[in-house]
Amino acid sequence: MPDPSDERCYVCGQPELDEVDNSADDALVQRDIKSRTEELRDIIQRHDASLARLRRDKEALELERHRVERQRNEASQRLDSAYLSSILTKERERSALLQQADSVEAMARFPQMLETQRRRVNEIQAQEISLRAQLREAREAAEKDATNLNSLKDLFLDCLVRSEVPGISRGDVVDISPQTFLPELHSPGVADTTVASFATLSSGGKKTLFKCCFAVAIHRLAVQVGAPLPEMLIIDSPMKNISERENREQFKGFYNLIYELKADELKNTQFILIDKEYTPPPRELKLRVQNRHMKPNDPQYPALIPYYHGN
Repeated sequence: MPDPSDERCYVCGQPELDEVDNSADDALVQRDIKSRTEELRDIIQRHDASLARLRRDKEALELERHRVERQRNEASQRLDSAYLSSILTKERERSALLQQADSVEAMARFPQMLETQRRRVNEIQAQEISLRAQLREAREAAEKDATNLNSLKDLFLDCLVRSEVPGISRGDVVDISPQTFLPELHSPGVADTTVASFATLSSGGKKTLFKCCFAVAIHRLAVQVGAPLPEMLIIDSPMKNISERENREQFKGFYNLIYELKADELKNTQFILIDKEYTPPPRELKLRVQNRHMKPNDPQYPALIPYYHGN
């Protein structure tokens, strides 16, 4: 495009007027500017009001949105809880049904098990009847053959006499019931109500000595008949209530009985004697004896159980 001359307007290209009468248009321009300004101010005010209204609507919508989200979350939680609760309820019902099914299955096997047990009971009853019959026959045979029982009576009386138990002599009679095997000692010329037994002897030392002699007699009988009895006898001091000074003869008589039996009839039986005094065996018997003295809480004479420190 050609360069405009200096006399034309650079925008519209019209010739510029050298002289313009602005006095007539100033008022019009001012009114137009004022009107335009008022119009723009009104537009701005309407925009501001609209903007404020939109902001209030936005805040209201935000509140509504938060309320709706809260309700949605609560509803979701209730739904999840209800669903979980229903699942747990169904699981419990399922477990109950499975258990009931197992019970029903077990009950279905119960008649068969009952029948099996009934047959087993019948077999056991038959065995019991047979064993009772055999036991009755064996008891009758044993009662007819009282050889061992009579030997036990003689051995028991021999032990009592050799132990020099007061009031007992060779003329006394020993009675042992085949049902209980408990010994009773009767003295001749004494009333029948006077019987020496485990229950009637009141003296602690004499009762213990009575029992020890019976135990020794059983071991003697076992050796004679070859019965399977343990070859060990522990005797816990029948002399604790019998003074070795006041009743010296009885004290020595019991120990002499043990030593003589150990040297002869019961040489394979081990005796463990627990007493407050030690009586050595006669040298002529040539017995091997181990003596151990024990005192409470004394390291020179330690206890049989090292960790025990009582009386």
